[in-house]
Amino acid sequence: MRVIAITRVSTEEQKDANNSLPAQEARVERYCASKDLPKPQIFSFDESAYSGKRKFFAEIVQIIIAEKDTVVLCLDKIDRLTRDVFDPNVAKLDDLRKEGKLIMHFISDNVVIHKDSPATDLFRFSMGTSLAKYFSDSISDNTKRGLEGKLMRGEIPGKAPVGYKNIKRDEGTSDVIIDSYWSKIVVQVYTWYFSGAYSMNQVRDKLKKDLKIVWSKGYLDQVLKNEFYVGVMTRKDKKYKHRYQWILEREMWDKVQDMKAGRNRNHVKLQGLTDTLYRGLIHCADCGRSVTNEKHKGHTYYH
Repeated sequence: MRVIAITRVSTEEQKDANNSLPAQEARVERYCASKDLPKPQIFSFDESAYSGKRKFFAEIVQIIIAEKDTVVLCLDKIDRLTRDVFDPNVAKLDDLRKEGKLIMHFISDNVVIHKDSPATDLFRFSMGTSLAKYFSDSISDNTKRGLEGKLMRGEIPGKAPVGYKNIKRDEGTSDVIIDSYWSKIVVQVYTWYFSGAYSMNQVRDKLKKDLKIVWSKGYLDQVLKNEFYVGVMTRKDKKYKHRYQWILEREMWDKVQDMKAGRNRNHVKLQGLTDTLYRGLIHCADCGRSVTNEKHKGHTYYH
């Protein structure tokens, strides 16, 4: 008979509650010794039981499936096994339990689940998994509410965009302030593009040549359309006003958006520009600027 034990933590609160990995391992070893079970093979990891990416747990399940003899699986509590009643790996374990190939011991819950478990024990197991799922959903709800509250207060939940930097105040609170160097780079990028003299590729070339800064076209596009620089942050397509200092003037940001979308057809007025058939109707697929025209010696030239 092979004995496998799983110990897992996913939050600092569990460690504070004497539920650390070493504490769980000690309880498992004492339990196995008291039940005259063979010394357990312990698998310990720091992984969320409801993250949807339980890689290590899935590997352990495959080890149990591959075992020919009956396996005893020991865990400190039911919620160390799962917080998702729909976890396919848990369903596989339950199938093995029904076939008599797996016996599950939940030490602190004082319940053993096996092929012939009475309805009361199976009910406790079912309730344990359901309560674990409820607990995980409650954590998710609280996290979402906390995040929404942070956004409503105008605080960015995470890393600030280029031009700003995240800092820690002396009292331990976090904040976002303007980065004295990178904010100037952002302003310069907008100024170059706003002038109408540079396409996005030409802006990238100037960054590399003049400032030794290499930005991909996608990254530059993100910078040129980030409304955070004029007081608005977006999360999941919803806009929130933030409380941090602006880097740009709203008028410049709006006009740059028009230029990127090819809407601001009158931004650059070239000498000799006349109203012609295709004026403002054709746009460059690379930079988005309007194709314009000039008339020379009776002929109209587009560029």
